[in-house]
Amino acid sequence: MRSLLGLGGRLVAVAGLLVLILAGTGALIVHGPGQVRGWDTDAERWLADHRTGGLVRLTEAATYLADTWTVIAATAALAAVAGWWTRRWWLPAGVILLTGGETAVYELSNTLVDRPRPAVPRLDQGDPLASFPSGHTAAAVCLYGGLALVLRRLATDARPGRPAGSGGVGQGGASHGGTGHGGTGHGGTGHGGTGHGGTGHGGPDQDGLSHASVGRGGSGHGGHPASARSWWVGVVLVVAVVAAVAVPVLVGFCRTYRGMHHPSDVLGGAFLGACWLAAVHRVVLARMPGTPNRRGQAGAAVSAEPVPKTCRKVSTAARATACCSAAGMTRVP
Repeated sequence: MRSLLGLGGRLVAVAGLLVLILAGTGALIVHGPGQVRGWDTDAERWLADHRTGGLVRLTEAATYLADTWTVIAATAALAAVAGWWTRRWWLPAGVILLTGGETAVYELSNTLVDRPRPAVPRLDQGDPLASFPSGHTAAAVCLYGGLALVLRRLATDARPGRPAGSGGVGQGGASHGGTGHGGTGHGGTGHGGTGHGGTGHGGPDQDGLSHASVGRGGSGHGGHPASARSWWVGVVLVVAVVAAVAVPVLVGFCRTYRGMHHPSDVLGGAFLGACWLAAVHRVVLARMPGTPNRRGQAGAAVSAEPVPKTCRKVSTAARATACCSAAGMTRVP
């Protein structure tokens, strides 16, 4: 509980700092020297004068990539998939924090900065005094940047219940009256995780030597070999990274082209989204435990019975020492 409060406190501090930075920057743009406002006006007027029917329709469709309902639906779907895949609450909670926290910071900073929208014909509906920062751009950065980070995380975790390759340790033990023969088991490349190996039972032989053998490793089943799935996993990750960069740029252009935001509003939204994405990733997503000990997966505790740690005195000290060394035991005088 204390760690959760600490993580939450860090995110609240980052959110508060972002609100202060955005509110201060917006106030400087609105009430400060008019150089930035002049650059904004020149750019938005040029775009308005060069509108075409095809680009108007294209920008209308592209704007929906970061529309409110699109962000809500995509966040819910991504959080559900992340929770189902990992069986952990950290990753879906981080996904929800990405878009939910961004929305909260945007609403607060937007309320504090009453910047009018561009003085050109606007092609969409919106509050005329809610220009800075661009909420669509910030949402696009968090949503598609978060998608790339989550997919990368899921690619490194095997699916629950899908253990990978089987491999066993050969049987070995002390023979009657001598040193046992230990063999190395055969391990193969499995489909999705590592097989489990158990420790065999040991007992004293005729000369008082303890027998211990290592059980055979079990075979893991399910999933796909790494070589068979690495290519399409790589393709998906590359596409996600490209989308994380391209979609926010496209959405920002669309909002400016349609007369809904000044160019500096888009830059402010990109700054908000990038900072919040980095904060949530560092505080929540990157601190998520590594591959957990899931059901039937590598890393799970291997069931084994304890091996006796002592050898009794025998007539030949050399044989006793050799036996104990082979079985991983300590000789007691």
